[in-house]
Amino acid sequence: MDIGLCFKRFAALLLALALCLFAGFAEELPDDGTTGEALITAEDDVSEEEPQEAPVTTEDDGSEEEPWETVEISVDWLNTEFVYDGETHQPMAAYPGMIIRVVGGGTDAGTYVAEAVAEDGYEITNPVCAFTIHRAPITVDWDDTEFVYDGQLHMPTATCPGIHVRVLGTALNAGSYIAYADAGRNYEIVNRACPFVIAPRPVEIELTYAKRMGEPDPAFVLTPENLLVDDMDAQAVLDELTLPELKDLTLQRLPGEQVGTYEYDPTALNAENYTLTFIHPFEITR
Repeated sequence: MDIGLCFKRFAALLLALALCLFAGFAEELPDDGTTGEALITAEDDVSEEEPQEAPVTTEDDGSEEEPWETVEISVDWLNTEFVYDGETHQPMAAYPGMIIRVVGGGTDAGTYVAEAVAEDGYEITNPVCAFTIHRAPITVDWDDTEFVYDGQLHMPTATCPGIHVRVLGTALNAGSYIAYADAGRNYEIVNRACPFVIAPRPVEIELTYAKRMGEPDPAFVLTPENLLVDDMDAQAVLDELTLPELKDLTLQRLPGEQVGTYEYDPTALNAENYTLTFIHPFEITR
């Protein structure tokens, strides 16, 4: 056999076999024109996928969503009247099967406003409520309601255990007055008013004037030594008895020229704050 002929036939056979194998492989390739890459299925593909946009919600895209239906309710307001006790108070708002929160309270006596807040989805038609904390009633003890004129201001005292009480209404001159007690905004004093008295101060005037019938009256002159007064300076009393415009005042007596005794006339003196007593009346002798 010709060896050269056999080799040519063998080479042609190898070429034909290679063409068949290539043709079979070409049928498995994709149509997009890519070559030389192995075909990868969806299960075997581990390459990074292109990120996909998440679906847009109603909040993100602003599209309208079916609104929640709001239920209107009316609450019952309870405990709207209180009496001051130093504690903080607020009314209660009630609705069956629901907890209603109340905002707003008060401690001192006065009128306040509270507001009710319901759960989501509920609207309260009467959310605001006025409530009152009344003053606490108290009774005070009044002392020192009687005084004697001494040129100083006076007023009674009022006390109540544990509570500061102040008194309004002072007086200077002799007379009858009314004072008032006050314990602040949180207390109502039952016996708030109290009458008190400043009595005139007793003053004795000792004069020993006398004359014989037919003689003229002597000048009745007052000096501090003529005044007998307790707990006050005699000169201060005399200055008050003798008004500034009447510094040279001469006392007068009741009229009469017969033998006997005659009382002095105190009407010429400023005796509003004093009870004057003349120890010795004026005497006319023979």
